[in-house]
This record gives sequence, structure tokens and C-alpha cells, in this order.
Amino acid sequence: MSIFTESYKPGAIEAQRPEDRYLDATEIQDQHTPVTDFKSPNSIGLAIPLHSQQGFSMQYAIQNIQPTPPLRTLTEPMDSSHGFIDKDSYSQNLRNQFVQENNLPFGFEIPNAPNDANNLIKYRSFIPSIFISAALPLRDVKKQVFERKYNNITLHLNSPNLVPYGKYGRLLLSILTTHAVQSKNNLNKDGTITITYSSLQELLDEMQLRKQRGTDIMEQLNRFKSATFIYEDENISVAQKSLFPEFFSESDRGFVQAKKLSIRNIMFIDSLQYIELDDSISDKRNISFSIVLNNKFVELCKRHSVPIDYTVYKEISSAMGKDLYAWIIYRNNSIGKDGIFIPRSSMVAQFSGTIQPEQERANFRYIVDQIQQIKAKYYPGLRFTVDRDSLGITFYKSPQIMQPKDTRYVLATNI
Repeated sequence: MSIFTESYKPGAIEAQRPEDRYLDATEIQDQHTPVTDFKSPNSIGLAIPLHSQQGFSMQYAIQNIQPTPPLRTLTEPMDSSHGFIDKDSYSQNLRNQFVQENNLPFGFEIPNAPNDANNLIKYRSFIPSIFISAALPLRDVKKQVFERKYNNITLHLNSPNLVPYGKYGRLLLSILTTHAVQSKNNLNKDGTITITYSSLQELLDEMQLRKQRGTDIMEQLNRFKSATFIYEDENISVAQKSLFPEFFSESDRGFVQAKKLSIRNIMFIDSLQYIELDDSISDKRNISFSIVLNNKFVELCKRHSVPIDYTVYKEISSAMGKDLYAWIIYRNNSIGKDGIFIPRSSMVAQFSGTIQPEQERANFRYIVDQIQQIKAKYYPGLRFTVDRDSLGITFYKSPQIMQPKDTRYVLATNI
């Protein structure tokens, strides 16, 4: 496939570059432009209007195609086990026909309007709440052990193949979690879940990523396969001594502080199998994937996971931005009418993972910038104020992005 940009100023052709497959959703979204469909005798493509101060241009993404068998149309009623789109939610027949006729993967997104994430098809995924409170490393720490602490929660991440990290580690974790939360047909008797993909490309299609991201996803998958995490949850309460007669006499009145420590050691994946094809000519190909999720991980995900807008989560480019977006959605559920003030030191320690005083102000400014971008692009109803001396942020109750059983969303996973 090639991309051609044709200017409506007479005689000007602005750019030309080859691509090896269809436009990824991220590529289209990055244009911040509306999209229309077009056809030619030997190709199918998207016409993307580009606006600029110099005039108006039309960019074409053209892909030669071969006849393909018909797929299930996206206008069929939504099936909760497969996540197909309800026709009332997405009824533009030309676009449905384009996706179906070209054998594009389920999840191929076509924006309707510029700079408006609300006009995209919405995809729901999940993240374990523990990894919202204490997230994966932002970047490759090149270590087999990683530790992060947030309030009463401490996360210890261990892997002999180095620990998963970054934006692609987060996307893969969200997809695995969504399978754990929603899967029914592939739930095994021992509580594990088996996920199968015919090829790496099928996994990339489910994650709505380009073919070029295959190396990144394989790196993260191979790190998750042998990784375990230990989380310590510490809860402190004050109770009457009379509640513990075995340890205090009847005359010993008053109160005692009770600290409850919960420690769990959990693997993400019990087993990973796939076949690597290498003919020493073309690039290696990975096929026939079988991923078995650990039963304790499945149980954790089913009990303690937070739904997020996967479309937005994927589009946010930085790992910290993804963490902030998921945390804001999670934290908003417990904010009272007076709001909640989060000190600068707490924000920096949680999201940047550093406590160096000389870096605190710079890291806090970056966090504020990420939150402002989230508000501008994805969450216009987000309410917060930054202390004038940059001592912290006050978050106020904001409209919920995702309601329980929100019918505007379909599953990000093909289950």
C-alpha cells in the first residue's frame, strides 16, 4: 500500500511514501482528520482530507487487494461473546462494507471527525487495580526485579528474562486482563484461561497495532511469560482490646492498633507456546500461539479490575500518560463533593517512580502537562486545579467516562 497526498492547489503533489499494510488506527488518529471511503477497479483506500494554512489537500491510502470471502458484517447485532458492533451504534453502510470486503481485522477504526475521540468506535478493556496503583516500569530498567510502592500497596515484579515495561507492556497487560475478566468459553477446570492466536499478526490485530510493532509485543510477551508479581497490602485499623480476649485481659481496656498484612505471589502466565518459522530468506514468522493465564491472575482480574476506554488508552503515546488516564478514571469513583488534594511529592513518587528532591518540580510539571493533554484530547469533563505554588493537585468529582455495562463500548478482545 502507498500513501499519496494530492494538493488542491493546481499541480502540487506534497508527499509520497510506501507502507506495507493498511493504515493502523493510530496512524489515522494522528492525522486528526475526517475520513471518507473510495474505490477504484484494482484498489481500495481511504481519502483523508488534510487542512492547513496553505490550502486543502487530500491524502489517499491505496492498497491493492485480491477477492476475499465475505466476513460477518459489522451491522449484525452485537454478540457479548464476540464483541461485534451493534448496527445502531455504527450504521454507516459504506464503512462497514469497506471493512468487510477488504478482510480488515476486527477493531479497524475509522474516525468521523477531527480531534474528537468521542466519535471513534469505542473499545472497552480492563486493567488490574493493583497495576493502576503501582504500575509497570515506565522504561526498560534492565533488571530482573522492580519495586514500586503506593500508599499501603507495595508491588514486587520479578522475571529471569527482565521485567515487562513501557507502553507496549501496558497494552499487552490490558489485553490479557480483558481476556481474564470476560472469557467464558476458554475457562479451564483449574481456573486458568487459554488464549489462542493463529499468528502474531492476529494478536497485533486484536491490539490494533501495526505489523511493525511485532518485535515490541514479542519482547513484552516473553517477559510476561516468566514474570511473577508479589503485592503487599497493608491495612491499619483501630479496635477495642476486648475484641482480642486471647491476648488481653478483661481489665485491660482501651483500644489497640491492628495492622493487617496481605501478601500474594502471582504468575501472569502458566505456559506460552508458539511456532517460529524461519526460511533464512524472509523475516521470521511466529504462528500457532497458545497462552495459558495463571488461575490466580485470572481470579485477581475478575475481582479487582477497572474498565477503561482502550481506544483512548492506546492512543495516548506515553507510558506515564496511560498510567495517569487509568488512575484518573479509577480515582474519580471515590472522590467526594469537596474534591481531594494530592501532594506534589505523592504524585511524583507514584507516577515517575523517583523521589529525588532536585527532580521533583520538573517531574511534577511533566505530570501536569500530561493531565492537561488528557483533558484537552480525551476527557473534557475532567475537573482539577493545580496549586499556584505547584505544591499539588486538587481533583474534583468529574463525569464518569464509562458507565457500568456502557453500551457505547465493545470489547477490545475477540472473545
